[in-house]
Order: sequence, then structure tokens, then C-alpha cells
Amino acid sequence: MKIISILNIFILIIFAFGCERNDLYDTARDEKNPVTVEDATSKSITAFSFVSPAVSGAINEAAHTIAVTVPYGTDITALIATFSTTGVSVYVGAVSQNSGATVNDFTNPVVYTVFAGDGSEQDYTVTVAVDPGTPYEIKHEIGTASAWFGGDNRVVGGPRDVGDGQSIFIDTNIILESFSFYFDGQFDYVEFPEGIGHGVTLTLNIRNSIGNILKTVQVFVPASYNGGWVTWTGIDLDVAQSTTLIFTAYLVGAYDTDQYTTSINGESPGTYAGGSRYSKVGTGDADMELWSGWAPDTWDLYFWLQGTAL
Repeated sequence: MKIISILNIFILIIFAFGCERNDLYDTARDEKNPVTVEDATSKSITAFSFVSPAVSGAINEAAHTIAVTVPYGTDITALIATFSTTGVSVYVGAVSQNSGATVNDFTNPVVYTVFAGDGSEQDYTVTVAVDPGTPYEIKHEIGTASAWFGGDNRVVGGPRDVGDGQSIFIDTNIILESFSFYFDGQFDYVEFPEGIGHGVTLTLNIRNSIGNILKTVQVFVPASYNGGWVTWTGIDLDVAQSTTLIFTAYLVGAYDTDQYTTSINGESPGTYAGGSRYSKVGTGDADMELWSGWAPDTWDLYFWLQGTAL
């Protein structure tokens, strides 16, 4: 009996020691490879979005593509993506990607490479499209009236600097892109006209409802111009819903160096419900920049405002 008991104790000691060895091996193995065999091969992007603007991407897992559409006007050259992945790391080229931190230029498709724990990889092509937006315009082209615009080289009556403007009500959020006035003909002297057009620079000041200048743009009108719309482009101004803007224009140098004149087309009396014509007789470019002297009347000018509704 003693021999059997000793044998049983010996067997139990060997069994216990073996179990302890197996536990130590499993622990060491888990610390070295803290993912399962399935996790070690996983390399997906499961969510992709931008914080600013707040938009989410559509992931096509079969094609390994991600499509994101951002609002009109978004600068896509420096966007920060927030993403979730089942992989152990994500790279764009040689640059490690940190969700919510790394900046990328999405002007062209960007390839995100996801690495799995076993070293395998999967590419995801991210394409960012900018919503083209909804075109927005207000065009008023009614009436047969015309008014003086520009300089005045007359010996009696001149010199003068005559500017014109128009107030306009914007009924929705837009990005204002261009603005136009309509002039009758070429720019020439009113006294002793030369019978030819002259190249001129026209300044447009975009003001708020109390006359403060929000944006200034200029356009050069060539000597070949003989009437029609003159358009100031590249305005790129965010305008909030229910805003009244006042557009005032003058000819640069009209009081002294470029005393050329033309007529600006309009309607008298005006029928545009969202604003009215403004005019000013000034004493030079610096004076025309000042709000003082710009006054509304009962006319409306021909005008054409264009932009994109947001």
C-alpha cells in the first residue's frame, strides 16, 4: 500500500508540473502575439470620416474603395480623416496615419495601406468629391433709362467722379462669385471725344447694409469694349441668408488721370423689390472708397449677381 501511495503522489507531482509548464508557455505565447490567428490577418478600414466638414465616407469593401462627398467650397488640400481599422497600422505612402490627427491632400485619390499583424497588407483608395452646389443668381435687366458713369472732362461742370451702385437682398446662404453691371458703350471723353474706346479699370466695393466694405475687386475693361455686361469675378464671399449687400462701382482715375465717361443702364422708377440704386459724385478714388456721399434713389440698375447656394 505504501508503494502505491508513493507512486500516486509522484504521478500527481509530475502532472501538476506539466500543467504549470503549459500555463507558462501559453502566457508567454499570448504576450508575444496578443492577437488571435484570425485577428493577425485582419486588415480592414471599417469607418472613415472627416470632422471638418462633418461628413462620412461610403466604404465599398469588395472594391476596397472609400468615397466621400464634401460641401461646395471645401478646401480638400488639407483634410484630417478619422477612421477605424482592424489592422495594426495604417500608412499613406511612407507616412504613418493617426486617426483624427494626420493631414492629407485629397485633390487626387489617396491610397491608405492597412497592415495586418502577420505583415500582410490591403490598400483602400479614398476619393473625395466636392459637391458642385446649386447655382444661384439674381438678374435684373428691365427698363431703358441710363445715367452718367465715370469721369467728366468738361471745362464747365467738370471734373467729377460719378459712381453708381445697387443694393440687393440675398435670401439664402451663398458663396458670391461674380457681379455685373451693364454699360451703354465705350469709355471716351464727353467733351472733345476721340471717337474711340479707352481701356479703364473699374473698382467694385461690396458693402454691408451700413456701407462697410466687405470685399473689393477690380476689372480691366479693354479699349475694344463697346457696351454690354462688365463682370467682376473671383469675389468668393460667403453671404448669410437674409443679407442686404450694396455694390458700389467707380472708374479708377476718373477725377484726374482717366476722365472717361459712359452710361450705365437702369430702370426709372425701379421695380426691384430687394433694393435700389445708389449714386455718388466724388472727388477722386480715395473719396469714392468712403461711404459718405453714397445715396439711394428711386432707380434700379441693370445688375447680375451669380454664386452658389449652400
